[in-house]
Amino acid sequence: MNTEDIFETILLMLKVMIILLWIIDIYLKYAPVEYRFLDISDEQFWQKRISILFDLFIAFLLIYLFNPFYSHKIYKITKTTLFMFGFLIIARTNWSIFIAESPVTKYLKRKQ
Repeated sequence: MNTEDIFETILLMLKVMIILLWIIDIYLKYAPVEYRFLDISDEQFWQKRISILFDLFIAFLLIYLFNPFYSHKIYKITKTTLFMFGFLIIARTNWSIFIAESPVTKYLKRKQ
């Protein structure tokens, strides 16, 4: 197993954990209190930590792949991993902050 395979295996495990935590987050938001098996703050604590680890390992993978001193062939699985990372970034972004500060949104609020 080479370095790239190790990074991709860790990233795959972190992606699965992030998806599971998203599902748990949705469940905890809508489940009655007596059916909750975890506190929402605990789930959000772990979701933030795992997201930071995911970003860190993506950064290491990018540094490894695009190191100017060594040439690495980028395999299809690596391209797929980076492709999925792009969608995860878009899904995790807090768009409400961006939209609230948008000049268009401010202009429309003044018009009302």
